[in-house]
Amino acid sequence: MKRLKNSCLVILLFILLVVVAIMPVFLTEIQNRRLFGKATVEKVTETTIIGEKRKEQISVLDRLKIIVKAETQSTGIVTEQMKLDLNSIDLIKIVDTLQEQVKLMQEANALPQFDMTEEFSLQYFERRTLMDSKEPTTFVSQWDIELMYDEFYIRAYMDTETGMIYQFRVTSIMDEFQMDVSKVKFENFLKYLNIEPSQVSWTVGENKWESNYDEDNEHSGGIHYYCYLEKGYVEYSILFQ
Repeated sequence: MKRLKNSCLVILLFILLVVVAIMPVFLTEIQNRRLFGKATVEKVTETTIIGEKRKEQISVLDRLKIIVKAETQSTGIVTEQMKLDLNSIDLIKIVDTLQEQVKLMQEANALPQFDMTEEFSLQYFERRTLMDSKEPTTFVSQWDIELMYDEFYIRAYMDTETGMIYQFRVTSIMDEFQMDVSKVKFENFLKYLNIEPSQVSWTVGENKWESNYDEDNEHSGGIHYYCYLEKGYVEYSILFQ
């Protein structure tokens, strides 16, 4: 009797193991039957589309060219995502990155000294994606962000992948707030971007809407910067012709 009982236990154990082994296959088949003929949508990240090494493969200069083409060419596409879910976005981390990049620019004398560690209010925030429809897997994504401080406000276009700032503006909102721009040079901004002066063209301290572009060089790839430096206002922006 005892031997029979042991045999039954062995058989039951064997059946249990077989059920456990085939259950995933069985459930998968049921799921496949349910989904057959139906469309499904899955969230695909940028990394999934173009791989882990994308940001290493696209240089800053090439990213700027993508931005210019997206803004100026008929095949360019610019999408603006303004209604962002701030619960799923680490805004503090983004601002921290922005502060770190501004600090690098200040150390390189690309920007004057001002303190971004004080309290601020978020004035504007969106994500911009720029691409050429002929090459949809090659794109640039930027944070467009405005922050208001007690004495000044800033606006920056910062790459969501690399953290690099491609366009920047700081404006005094108080007469007492004056910046020392004596050591600041646009060429230092290019050094921050790791770009040679011969690779872009620029206008300094002129009315950007009346500037002519005769000084564009053949190697600029259509990248023309406007920069303005004074005690109460500093701007680096790309002019789109």
